[in-house]
Formats: sequence, C-alpha cells, structure tokens
Amino acid sequence: FLALVSIDVIIGPLLTFTIFTPQKSRRALVFDIVVIGALQFSALTYGLWSLSMARPAYLVFENNQFTIVRAIDILSKEESPFFAAIRSLSNSGPKIVALRPFKDAREQFDFTMEALSGVPLATRTDLWRPYEASIPIVLKVGRPVSQSPKFSAHLALNRPDLAQSRLVYLPLQV
Repeated sequence: FLALVSIDVIIGPLLTFTIFTPQKSRRALVFDIVVIGALQFSALTYGLWSLSMARPAYLVFENNQFTIVRAIDILSKEESPFFAAIRSLSNSGPKIVALRPFKDAREQFDFTMEALSGVPLATRTDLWRPYEASIPIVLKVGRPVSQSPKFSAHLALNRPDLAQSRLVYLPLQV
C-alpha cells in the first residue's frame, strides 16, 4: 500500500516538475502530462490488482492447523465444486473451508508428491469442503486455551465473558 501511495502521490508530481520547462511548447507540455497521467493510472491499476491478489481469500483447515491462502495462490479447477466461489472472491474477509479426507492411499500419495514439489494442499480447491463438516475435528485437535498462559491472560483482559475452558486454538500458517 505504501508503494502504491508513494508512486501515485510522490513520483507523479516529481516527474511533472522534472519535465516542465517554460521553453517547451504548450502542445509538448500537454503531451508530457498526458503520458505521465497514463503512467500513473497504469501504476495505480497494477497496484490495486496486486493488492487484491495478495489479500487473504481463504482460511483452510488442514489436519491440525489453519492455512491462509491468498487469492493468487488458488489453483482453480473446473471440476471443483468451489470453482464458482473462487471466481467471486469475498471482499469482506477470508472465507473458511476445510480439506476433505483423501479418498484412498493412491490419492494421498499423488497429492503428497505434488505438495513436495511445491503445490500446497491448501491451494487445491478440489480437496476443499465446507468448514462446518470439519468442526468436530477442529474441536478434537484444538489445543485448550486454558493451557496457554499467553492466550489466557489476553482473553481474561479483553474478553472476560468467554468461558476459557471451552475454547481451543490452532496454529496459523501464513
């Protein structure tokens, strides 16, 4: 965001003052300003696109942790039931999904080999399923908040209304 602002707010006027000379004709100055405006607009468009692709789009529960998946990391597959959801990413924050269990040992081996070659399981939309189906697993593998002095102290200070004995937490991989 800072790069985006610095390019559009600082670089544009700096270039304008650099190319401006009273000796140039009005037509040459107008051309220079139009070129600088086009460059700034292009930089702004690219910057906004970069920000939208870098934002967290999904929070994926996989095995015993949550993984943040950026919009640009999603490997969209036509056969995925989530394909339509991928095309219309939420602007209100990341959506929560979970990985489904592997169908068989062969599928597990294939996806593990792909993960070792650089394709994280969390980005595989064909493995996604609704998060609600995984809530019992999350509660089972979650670590009790009461066992973490750091979390307990934070919750006691900020949310004393929550019963810490019923809360669990999981690691988050970015």
